[in-house]
Amino acid sequence: MRPIRLKFALFVSLVVVFSVAIYGICVWQEFVFLKPTIQQKYRALWISGHSMEPNFHNNDVIILKNINKNYKIKRWDVVSVTHTGFYWDKNLTMPEDFLKRVVGLPGEELMFNDGKIFARMSPGFFRKVSGNFNRLGCTKFFRIRLDKNQYFVLGDNRQFSLDSRYFGPIYDFQINGVEVFRTSNESLSNIIFNAIN
Repeated sequence: MRPIRLKFALFVSLVVVFSVAIYGICVWQEFVFLKPTIQQKYRALWISGHSMEPNFHNNDVIILKNINKNYKIKRWDVVSVTHTGFYWDKNLTMPEDFLKRVVGLPGEELMFNDGKIFARMSPGFFRKVSGNFNRLGCTKFFRIRLDKNQYFVLGDNRQFSLDSRYFGPIYDFQINGVEVFRTSNESLSNIIFNAIN
């Protein structure tokens, strides 16, 4: 009777191992075929620097949805901006892409006063605009009018952010992604970054 139980246990073990191996191969194959599709829609970006604190921190990883010209960017979206087309100081090094928050939309006139942002679309009154996010520092008084294809972007850490206050408005073609997910977990960051990129 014991040899039958032993044979049965061995048979069950082999079936389990074989099933797990087949499942693993199927998942791996699925991922290999889906990865190009995922890469067409999303990409991961390591955050380097402190210009988006306290909401995004150095070494956080974010998932960006790749966008095209038909995507409607909204105020307060966190976007990835390519520095293509900017005039940079030769002594200043900038990453290929950097993260900023959209505060001004095409065609608006913006006024910054004592850390508050006011906007108007056409002649008339300015209205205060506020977002549901934390920010550090303030913005001195100034006004700017945006063209129909321009956006005004700021870092959440206003005191330490190189943004539209310094290099001016950005154009729609310079925005190449919108943030959809963020993690500070180092292990998860590595998994996500390697899986998507």
